[in-house]
Amino acid sequence: MGLSTAPMNCYVTGLPTKNLTSDSDSIDYFVEFNGNKIFFKFDWDIDSHLSKLSENEMLILKGLALNDLWFDDKTKIIKLEDLKHLIQHSSYPKSPNEKASNLLFKLFEKQKKEGEIIRFEELFDIDYVNFLFFKDSDECNFYVQVLDNAGLIESENSKISGNCIKYNITFKGLNKIFESFDNGKNSNNCFIAMSFGNGMTEIRTAIKEAVSDTGFNPLLIDEIHVESEQTINDGIIVNIKKSRFCIADFTQQKDGVYFEAGFALGRGLKVIYTCNEKDFNETHFDTNHFPHIIYNTPDELKKRLVDKIEAWIKD
Repeated sequence: MGLSTAPMNCYVTGLPTKNLTSDSDSIDYFVEFNGNKIFFKFDWDIDSHLSKLSENEMLILKGLALNDLWFDDKTKIIKLEDLKHLIQHSSYPKSPNEKASNLLFKLFEKQKKEGEIIRFEELFDIDYVNFLFFKDSDECNFYVQVLDNAGLIESENSKISGNCIKYNITFKGLNKIFESFDNGKNSNNCFIAMSFGNGMTEIRTAIKEAVSDTGFNPLLIDEIHVESEQTINDGIIVNIKKSRFCIADFTQQKDGVYFEAGFALGRGLKVIYTCNEKDFNETHFDTNHFPHIIYNTPDELKKRLVDKIEAWIKD
């Protein structure tokens, strides 16, 4: 623990805590869920600040933590404004359709083979229900029934509790899942097309941070393990197909960026075009009529990208 004592149960998740050693005046601990360790480092008076959050905001924070969508920086002391920023800039199921889709994907992750009948005792566990971003088991069971009525799963409920006790994903449900994988519309991936040349490190970092800060997963082909039987182009195409949108940075005018942006556009993905001001006059006429984020510094690029993603991708 830090200089302040950690609570027995986590402020956010309610799970039992395990203390961490720290020299700072903070509350340091971690909890374990679903095989993951989730680390917390709170300001000493966080307890009083949490009372200012609504029940729904606390539910969202718990869901984000349980889904391992918590803060990456384990040295950062988390304050109230950080929690509000996390809620505002994270991607999680909000609409009924998103909640139903999220549930279907989580159910799919549990099966080891197609057609498998899976027992679902977790619906009795409030932590797992909150992991699915539901308030309680009644809400979760409602969405289980929605999937059942849509023919995406076949479920069986307990005669005593009414909770779903086992299910299997139907052929129709599997098709819906694999179609979503194919077109990337339900993914949190953003494919980043850019130069990997010298002098691009800060721009690369700014783009990745903007994507991560808005709740998405940045994909760069040089950070992805490409199977030995694939070419790099195959890997690019596969990962663009897995993405919801694309960021194409034309600084240094690499031909590959034009190819990747064009393929993404042809797939129907939204493409955010960016370029350093000094290089923009060199962009090709096929693309320079599209709206671009034209920037001078990495910090400017990051801020404008965050605003663009929030307004255009998460609308």
